[in-house]
Amino acid sequence: MENKDLTTPSAEWDTDDWSKYEYQIQERQNMMTELGMVKLICRVISNESSLGIKEEAVLAAIALLLGGNPKSQRKFCRYIEKDSENIFVLKLKETINQCYELIKKTEAKRNMMMQKHYSIQNKIDEMTELIGSGEHPEIKKLEQQLQIVEEEMREQEQQYETNDDEVLTPQRALRYLQLIMRFLQLLCENHNINLQNQLREQINIDGNVSGKTFDFVSQLARMVGEFYKIFSSYTCDLGQQMIDSLIEFIQGPCKGNQDALISAKIIDSSRDFLAGFEKPNEYLPLGFEDNDEDIEKIAEFKAKIVTLLLSLLEGDLDIPKIDKMSNALDFTVVKDRMLTVFTVFAEKLLDQTDLDIANLTLSQVNKKLERDSFEESITEAFELFILMQTLAQNSDVAKMNLERKRFNAEQWKAYDFVRSHTGKIEINVNGNLQAVYFPIRPACHYLSEPSKKQLMLEVNRESQSNKVEGLMNAAPDLIDEMIYNEGLSRSSFAITPDRMAMLKDFSTILSVLMNLMLIIFVERTEHYRELYVPQFASDAIAYGGIVQGISSGVLILFYAMARGGLITKAKWRDFVKSNQKTMKTFDNEDRLDITEMSIENTHTILLTKGPEASEFNVDGKIYFGNCYTRFEYYMFNILFFIQDGTFIYYVLYFMISMLGFFYLDVFYALHLLDFITRSPTLQNVIKSVTLNGGQFLMTALLTATIIFIYTTIGFFYLQDFYIDLNVNKFEDNPSENFCTNMLQCYVKMLDAGLRNGGGIGDATLPIVYDNTETYFVKFAFDCTFHILVIIVMINILFGIIIDTFAQLRDLKQSIDIDMRNICYICSIDRNTFDKYSDGFERHIVRDHNLWQYVFYIVHLQAKDSTEYTGIESYVYEKYEGGDISWVPLMKAEEAEGGEAEE
Repeated sequence: MENKDLTTPSAEWDTDDWSKYEYQIQERQNMMTELGMVKLICRVISNESSLGIKEEAVLAAIALLLGGNPKSQRKFCRYIEKDSENIFVLKLKETINQCYELIKKTEAKRNMMMQKHYSIQNKIDEMTELIGSGEHPEIKKLEQQLQIVEEEMREQEQQYETNDDEVLTPQRALRYLQLIMRFLQLLCENHNINLQNQLREQINIDGNVSGKTFDFVSQLARMVGEFYKIFSSYTCDLGQQMIDSLIEFIQGPCKGNQDALISAKIIDSSRDFLAGFEKPNEYLPLGFEDNDEDIEKIAEFKAKIVTLLLSLLEGDLDIPKIDKMSNALDFTVVKDRMLTVFTVFAEKLLDQTDLDIANLTLSQVNKKLERDSFEESITEAFELFILMQTLAQNSDVAKMNLERKRFNAEQWKAYDFVRSHTGKIEINVNGNLQAVYFPIRPACHYLSEPSKKQLMLEVNRESQSNKVEGLMNAAPDLIDEMIYNEGLSRSSFAITPDRMAMLKDFSTILSVLMNLMLIIFVERTEHYRELYVPQFASDAIAYGGIVQGISSGVLILFYAMARGGLITKAKWRDFVKSNQKTMKTFDNEDRLDITEMSIENTHTILLTKGPEASEFNVDGKIYFGNCYTRFEYYMFNILFFIQDGTFIYYVLYFMISMLGFFYLDVFYALHLLDFITRSPTLQNVIKSVTLNGGQFLMTALLTATIIFIYTTIGFFYLQDFYIDLNVNKFEDNPSENFCTNMLQCYVKMLDAGLRNGGGIGDATLPIVYDNTETYFVKFAFDCTFHILVIIVMINILFGIIIDTFAQLRDLKQSIDIDMRNICYICSIDRNTFDKYSDGFERHIVRDHNLWQYVFYIVHLQAKDSTEYTGIESYVYEKYEGGDISWVPLMKAEEAEGGEAEE
């Protein structure tokens, strides 16, 4: 059950230690569960008297539940339901009480002695500094008192020293209680509502409450309330685990457990913890050192307290609960705590000490932010902000405490920074809207405007769900771009989109200048037979061609470096998704290492899971196990990249440069077509032909067929009229018959018949009334050709182009109207928000900002999944399954509230 690279038991693993082995661990957990391991563990805990064996049983239970294994959780729940006498739960209760009472007794005494030791030591230091010598009688007296205290502390430690594994010492009680708390936490991992309720009130299999039920939730809340008196460097880890367990008891949310905690006055206990242990004279007497490690330990404990308070607010709106918390919390303490966290964060980020926060500008901090900057202690400041905002939404007391005048300058600076990096969206949970606040990760600020614009113009707007699905489908590509652009911003020479655009502009301007020189200076002499170019113009065009060719080549290189990774990653995503529909994935039932897998296995994994598959992840690096799969990976990358439209365009651009330089200057004229890519209007002109290209081609083919029919008639019956009098007009025998063979006749019919306004009749000899039969045949031939080809078919082709252009224009207008007047997320119109709320513009920025829905996905992907709140688990599960029901379609809190009031 353990990671082979670690020597610690799985109970002490962090998520990073086991996440890459999740599949193998879950497989073994399921196997052990099916073999009856859960029943054995519960019986050992219920009946075994040996402390060592029971401790090992708890460790085994933790290993079975690691990651919140649902099968193991169901077995534990089933055992509790079938335990009619509730022996298992009561034994856990007995052990918890036994351990905690011992810890309270010993740690309270230890804290008292440590505080006494600290007080005496402080007096000695003060007197020594004042007198300048340690020989003073008062100092000697104090030193004797210090020795007595130290001796008492040693005696207390020795009192519980034993080699007997069955004796419950204070140190062992700390560890054992911490393991039990971890076990209870994992029972509820992933928001298992059944076990959350069972821990509060045991329900038998017949649906009745057990006569010997025990409320773990309220008991643990009371223990946390008493924990303030015994909090120290020795008990801090236990305290963190207790808070972790409480958080898992209520997240999801579990309303019954939330109410139980509030009834047990957990809010008051939390307030005391947030207010305490801020200054050195508060935590140094408790065994902590004045170093970063211990200060971080206290900060982490307080951060968990804040998470607990936030978890109490999960779920549907509960005004009494919000009012109770708003009245119980000391907002000054919360603001001071946010300031402390922000100060530590800013000093570390800017590598400075004793920062003047009041005069610190937010731009100074923002410039130093990196992708992982919000992974550290600043998370607590965000949770404090979210806590205050959530309360202020529904409580006048909280709202009043967030007025600007209620902050001092430093508090406001911290609050303002957190506020500027916090996003807000509305989530639809089972038909109810919930406002969700979250930290906007630094990488989110690197989403480029062209990408935003492209999505807004290209997304399918046929229905509201189509728009939201388009946003969610585009999210992975947008997230990749954000992360990549953020990384570019920190490199010494960043190939940014702006720099690439400048290089392309330079290359195009150079082409324009060369073409202007061709227009102005190139001419023909010697009766138009000789080409003349002045030497300076020829040299300028040649040198310009060299520079232009180099710039277009560098453009290809820069594009490959800047966009290659993003393009191949997006292509791999689509490629794997399509393969999963047709190919069977490799399950690795034999638990083979990557080096033990065959080429066929690695090939299957690559095609069905992609290069980022966990099987290829070896110590954080990609390793394919064999040369063939590695070669295949690189070949697919190349294939994906060369299929990219922009890359193909840049290659053609470069090839035209080479043709212009090495062959004919006339090729430089083709570069002017680059203006099409820069103008949406010109792009619509091209689309007017290409958008309905199939229809256009079929109509053109029909036109060519009709002309061919006329060609055959003319070739066999009217050949004498196919005379071109303009050929050889200066020779003795002017004119030429242009219908001597069918091919020549057809080409001439296409050429002259389509170019002349009157059709083929304008290019053939006029009809003469001498031969009546021929006269009427030629008349019918010319008239029907003119009507069918020139009037009907050509105008149909023009009509297709004009109608398509009109459709594109109407589509652009409808997109503009939709963007200006309809909320992208909820599809409620501007008039509704202008009538019932603070206005449409504020709504799409503050409540339903479509980009913040993407940023929320970034936040979820960056967060440890085991730390998700109930709503985060709900959203991420929906997102991964392609379900957009979490997005508030046709719902908005402001609109609904305004309509209800009216």
